[in-house]
Amino acid sequence: HRDLHSFPTRRSSDLASTADAKAQHAGCYSLWKLLYGNAGQRRAIAAAGGVNAIADAMASDPLDVELQETGCAALASLVIDAGAARDAAGAGAVTMAISVMKNHPGNASVQSAALVLLANLSAL
Repeated sequence: HRDLHSFPTRRSSDLASTADAKAQHAGCYSLWKLLYGNAGQRRAIAAAGGVNAIADAMASDPLDVELQETGCAALASLVIDAGAARDAAGAGAVTMAISVMKNHPGNASVQSAALVLLANLSAL
């Protein structure tokens, strides 16, 4: 169970390899597609620990642009569910989104995904 307040802002040398980041990206992308526009899927994935699974994936390589973008997009879709939003907010998703934005200041896609996550969290 990840405390999102401790989301890393820099990658240390012993973190995930490129192959791991690609696998994590694929997982977040798949969850994002399952979650988008499907309330039943959102409830099921939230109940199965989706918030922490996505956060763990994102934490595996905080500097991988594709992973951070799809992770934020997946979380943004998940937190449309009020229960998931409370879980994510309570675990520090706001801090995580800000860290993602700080790590990728020049990437409009990452910035946009993180802002959508923040907007969805603010709708609580």
